[in-house]
Amino acid sequence: TQAYERGQISKFVQISKNEGYQYSLSCYQLAQSLKKKPDVTAGLIAEKAKQLTDSIFVGIEQGSGDKDKALVNFSIHSHFLSSATIGEYLLSHSDNTNKIKENIVVEFSSPNTNKPQHLGHIRNN
Repeated sequence: TQAYERGQISKFVQISKNEGYQYSLSCYQLAQSLKKKPDVTAGLIAEKAKQLTDSIFVGIEQGSGDKDKALVNFSIHSHFLSSATIGEYLLSHSDNTNKIKENIVVEFSSPNTNKPQHLGHIRNN
């Protein structure tokens, strides 16, 4: 059985073509290292992920259909994505004393709903 380093699994993740899910995990290469069929591997991963109590997933399921049974379709909670992204940025932009080297601005635009939309709203989003 091949062990995967942290971050190597991300090579098998793609944008999902299935409506209702953000990502798909292809289990073909994982199945080879586990010496199992891809659809069996996908089913095992989907079931294990569903059992996590502190899950980062909004939804997760094994794909359906002949080609898609080797896929695990999933979506991730937005609060986890934003905190992970900001955390990675902070780690990569800090020096040895853990002080941030620059200011970070997180902007959430919110157009006035009482006025008509215009090109400036697109620029800010």
